[in-house]
Amino acid sequence: MSAQCVVFEEIKLYGNNKTKDWVILQEMGISVGDTVSKAALSRVIEQNRRQVFNLNIFKEVELLAVPMDSVRHSLYVIVKERGPIGGTVILGIEERNSYDVLAALSRTDFHRLVFGERTILRNITGRNEWLYWDFQWGFSRRVRTRLFVPSVFRSSKVDLEFGASYTYQPEIIIGTSYGQVQWEFISSGPLQQRWQGSAGGRKRLDVFRSVEALLSYDAYFLSD
Repeated sequence: MSAQCVVFEEIKLYGNNKTKDWVILQEMGISVGDTVSKAALSRVIEQNRRQVFNLNIFKEVELLAVPMDSVRHSLYVIVKERGPIGGTVILGIEERNSYDVLAALSRTDFHRLVFGERTILRNITGRNEWLYWDFQWGFSRRVRTRLFVPSVFRSSKVDLEFGASYTYQPEIIIGTSYGQVQWEFISSGPLQQRWQGSAGGRKRLDVFRSVEALLSYDAYFLSD
């Protein structure tokens, strides 16, 4: 073995108290027994650190190549897991596009303001599953949920995703007048209701390529 190369004799993981080892290892381009030139070692270490960090379940990721002798190295993967629950605030104005949003702001027209919250459960069983749900109020009301299950088959990198949502609005766009959107309102109940559902799968071929299939349902119901 050339003295200009490094062989990874072992890979040790630390800090993944909940996350399963294989979830981390399958995201890495390094395996036990792999050989890397010393000139490329820093680049390879950083690339693999980013790939593990991009799982989005760790606050911190550090990879250390520690020499055992002049050629053999141990690779230490040290992670700090994120908390299992997260959330974000929903706040916006529901218009057709950003131009209409700016126009509404210039008129100080906030009657189509929406607000709410999104709750996220991450890494539910240590396999990097994600479940989130939204509750939105204001101009339109929406309930939405999504479940993402990566690597259903442990070594195949096949991901599944499911989603569903219900939305109702008291107004719909019926046209424009002098460049301004015209809406129609009904006070007795939601004028427009929308049900959506989806189920799909993805096969990850490498970091940049994947093959996906999606089945979706989308239905509108308008009041008379």
